[in-house]
Amino acid sequence: MKTKKYALYLLALTVVVFCFGCNTATRNLNGNTNGICISGNCENGYGTWRYPDGGQYVGPWKNGLRNGQGTDYFADGSRYVGQFVDGKRNGHGTYTGASGYNYTGQWSNNKENGQGRAVCSNGERQEGTFIDGFMVYGKSEFPNGNRYVGQYRPDGNGIQRHGQGTFTWADGSTYTGTWVADKPEEGILTDPKGRQLYPRVGQEDTLVSSERLGEKGREVKKTSVPSGRRWKKAN
Repeated sequence: MKTKKYALYLLALTVVVFCFGCNTATRNLNGNTNGICISGNCENGYGTWRYPDGGQYVGPWKNGLRNGQGTDYFADGSRYVGQFVDGKRNGHGTYTGASGYNYTGQWSNNKENGQGRAVCSNGERQEGTFIDGFMVYGKSEFPNGNRYVGQYRPDGNGIQRHGQGTFTWADGSTYTGTWVADKPEEGILTDPKGRQLYPRVGQEDTLVSSERLGEKGREVKKTSVPSGRRWKKAN
């Protein structure tokens, strides 16, 4: 029974990759420096600038560049409210996306950089350290009650768990250890009562087929290390 439950936990870890991380492909953060000043002073003062695609910037200007606390309204309905320095989003600001992606925190060079909080279109919530638009360390909380705390790396339009981290299921079960390309590599798995789960040793006690784990040609077996009972993927 324990072995079956253990297998289900690991299978869930490999499946969760398909809904993990904010999809940033639909974010509109590029802006447009072309256009025309339609009101106010867009050189040194406060004015409204209209972009060719219909978007607008409303706020202060210095030497013909956006500077200070202003608002970018994008043509798709997204908007950024926050600080600008020399025409770029720098400082603290909030982006509200038309696709459902929202971010509040630090910005640098028009991208999320520093400490921030994001809400994804799938309901996932992220909080941590962002670099060039992606969270690299922090926590993710999912609508089903699961959560992950640890390291990440960018992967296309989203992020992958990569490095050290802890995944906690809504029932209190946990996996703590190493992640590679969004999949558990080696670590400790515990049940809701904190008891460590692991497969038995022996040819007849193979935990789960490689197909079920989604990793062809690799099986999961137990190994013993001084820090306790662990599992790892066999070579």
